[in-house]
Formats: sequence, structure tokens, C-alpha cells
Amino acid sequence: MAVMLLVIAAISTSTQVSNIQSAMRAFVDEEGNWAKAHRDAYQAFIKFQHSQNPLHFEAFIDHLTFNRGVAKAKKQLDAHEFEQASLTLQEIGCDPYNIEQIIYLTRYFSWLQESQRAFKIWDKANELVNHFEHMAMAYRMEPSALIKKQLLADISSTQQDMLKAEQEFEHAFIRLAEQTDNILSILTIIIFSLLGIIMFTVIKKVMNQITEKDELYQATFNKSQLAYVQFHLNGNLIDGNQQFMDLIKCNDIMLKSLNFFDILRNQGNPSHLISMKSRNKHQEFQFKLAANGSNRYFKAHATLIHNYSGTPLYFVAAIYDISKEKAQNRALKKLAHQDYLTGLMNRFAFENKLSELIKNQAYGYLLYMDLNGFKSVNDAAGHMVGDQILEQVAQKIRMHIRQNDLLARMGGDEFALFLENVTLKKATEIALNIRHALSSQQFVYLQNQFDISISIGISALTQGHKSIPELLSQADEACYVSKTKNRIVTYQSLAQSA
Repeated sequence: MAVMLLVIAAISTSTQVSNIQSAMRAFVDEEGNWAKAHRDAYQAFIKFQHSQNPLHFEAFIDHLTFNRGVAKAKKQLDAHEFEQASLTLQEIGCDPYNIEQIIYLTRYFSWLQESQRAFKIWDKANELVNHFEHMAMAYRMEPSALIKKQLLADISSTQQDMLKAEQEFEHAFIRLAEQTDNILSILTIIIFSLLGIIMFTVIKKVMNQITEKDELYQATFNKSQLAYVQFHLNGNLIDGNQQFMDLIKCNDIMLKSLNFFDILRNQGNPSHLISMKSRNKHQEFQFKLAANGSNRYFKAHATLIHNYSGTPLYFVAAIYDISKEKAQNRALKKLAHQDYLTGLMNRFAFENKLSELIKNQAYGYLLYMDLNGFKSVNDAAGHMVGDQILEQVAQKIRMHIRQNDLLARMGGDEFALFLENVTLKKATEIALNIRHALSSQQFVYLQNQFDISISIGISALTQGHKSIPELLSQADEACYVSKTKNRIVTYQSLAQSA
């Protein structure tokens, strides 16, 4: 009788764990749909950003319908409104079986530590989606280019946080699988230790089979939107999902003859991306792969799998594409150093370059230039016409300088030019050419002609200079005098006359 009760208890425990793992598979499945929805929404927003087409913004809102429904269902689950949550999930198209399993896990096993962690990540992800949508709405309504730029940075950061939340959610359920396996192991040992040595051998075999054929792992491996790969400690590939095989351009027959480390090395990646000596079972690394003549960039989260004795067996890695993230970071870096209107360097970038020149004891001349009559253009024709004239002025100046000369828009109608390794005579000659080119240029708008000229002050960069403000101040002072005398003025001539 006692043996029968122990067997029944063991079967009941195994059934509950199996139910939990089925519920976890349901969560992983719908998390994939959640991830696809917000990624599609982000792509639609990027299209709207570039095209300003309202249809793309409508597509953005439509893609987020699934995410909003998930957030609503989560609140209903927290309030134990299980029937309402079920209806909400049905409305957004969740699989009926998955809905049943999600509610089962929430109702009966939310007390598990890893379940609570996963639900916190779920709440965080819902908040990120809500913030993402509000920022996009604000971007659409915002007239200021500067604030739009800040909103874009916030949206990009929020998107990256949502991608991280995807990973954290999947990892939480992997840890939940490990936790339920551990619970099952402890209970099984307690129950089956009473059955004696004969039953222990059978149980150990069953446990090994459960560990090796973990259904949650298979669900994550095969259904995830990410590329997943399993490889030996020496890099020989064991298995990979379809996304991974598409990534390295192979099929399941070729897969097991390849070595993951060799593939990465042949693509110009470092030799030791994974440390075999690290005590941390989770490692992250980035790598690149060539595709269609250019590089794509990826981040991998690798987990070292051990058996029950603690012996390392193999790695499992989740891989996701970060090429767009890197491209966006490069674009943002470019915007931070470039004047949005003329394409020239901005003040920040120009001063950084000057700082390097001073540090390297370079020699040359700084031309500080200020347009005359530009205010009348803005007053009479508006800022749009003024912007067009600034672009034309920048193009005119470019025509009279070398390709490697440093030219920047310092703000408003002020420009700065540094000529390295030239004489004062040559610097003055270039200044005269710029001045003549602009004075002879006709700027016309709606039959109104605007007379635009330029004042230029010159200061010399010598080994005696120790700071950028000193150099700029000297050139600016000379430019101010140039306005009153209607000719090019050097700071040196001012210093001599003083």
C-alpha cells in the first residue's frame, strides 16, 4: 500500500511538472508573437520617420494591437479575472490551447520564484511597449527638429530595452524549467529513495531521459524568432534551428560536419569569443558575418549545459541580429558631429578637431566668417529661404578650399574654416576668394534680390596657443573688426596696431 501511494505521488508530481512545462511552452510561443508584433511596429515607425506617410504610422498602431491586448490580459490575470483575460487573449488571436495553459500557470504556480520573475519582466515589457507608443505619438505631433531627435533616441533606446526584455523573458522560463526540474528531482529522490536500490536505477534512467529531451528546450529552440545553435565544447555543431541554418547558409545534413568556431574565425572574428575557463555558465559575445557584400552583426547569449554531476556537456546559444542597432548608433554619432542643415561639421566636432591639432602642435590659420545682411532674409522671406541660402553659402565656401580642410557651421550665420600648413598669404588669398564669390553671388527669392556678403577674421594657430577658446576668440575679434572696416582682418594686425 505504501509503495502504491509513493508511485501515485511520483506520478502526480511528474504530471504537475509536465503541466507546468506545457504552460511554459505556451508562454514561449505567445512571446514569439509579442516580439514579432513590436518589431514589425518598430519597422513601420522607421518607415514613417523617413517617409512621413500616415499609412506607415497607421501600420505602426495596428501592429501594436497584439501588445496592447497582452498588457490588458496581464492586468486581468493579476486581478484574478481569468475569464476576462481568456476573452482578451482570444480577441487578439492567441492560440486557444496556449490561452488555457497560460491561465493554468498563472492561477496555480505564480508563487514559484522564477514565475514571479518572469511576470515582473512581463510587466516591464508592457510598460516599455506603452512608453514606445507614447514616444512615437509625441514624435508624430512634435514640430521641433531638436526634440524629435531626442524622441528618436528615446524610441531607439526603448526598442533595445524591449529586445532585452525578450531575452530576459525566455531566459526566465529556461530558469523556471530548471527550477521545476530541481523540484521534481528533490521530490523524486525523497519518494523513490524509500523504494530501494532497484527502483532507484529505473528512476535515474527516467530522469536522464527527461533532462536530455526537455520539451521546453525544444519548444524554445524550434519556435523562437531568434537563431538557436547547440555545439560541443570544441565548437563542433550538434544542432541548429532553421533561423541558424539560414544564417550560415547550410542544411541539416551539412550542419553536423561544421565547426562553429571555424565559421566565426573564417569571417574575421576573434579566435576566442567564448572562455572555456569562465565559471559563469552564461556568456555573451558579438560577431559579424558577410552577406551580399557587406557585414551583418550579431550578438549571442551562450549557456553552458551541465549534467547532474556538474560535468559540462555542450553550449546552447541564442543569436539575434544587431545590424540595425549598430547602424542606428553610427547614424546618431554622425548627427552628433554634423550640422543637420549644411552637412558640415558642427561646433562640437570642429572644436574637437582643433583640440587634436593643438595637442599635435599643428600650424595654420583659422578663418572666422559671419554673413552680412542675412537677418533681412529671414525677416523678409522666412527661415526656409534663409536655410536655402545657408546651404548655398556652404557650397560656395567648399569650392574654394581643399578637401581635407576643416569647415564648420558654428551656429546661425557663422562659419569657421581651419587651413593647416599654409602661409598667411595663402590664407588671405583663400579668404579673398570666398569673400568675392559670395559678394558676386545673387540670392533671389520671388523676384526679391538679397545682397549677402561675408566678414572674415583670421587668427594664427602657433605653438603658443594652449586653448581653443583663445584661438576662436582671436578670430572672432578680427571678424568683428572686419564688419566695420569692410575688409579681411587678421588678429595679428590688430595686436600690432594696439
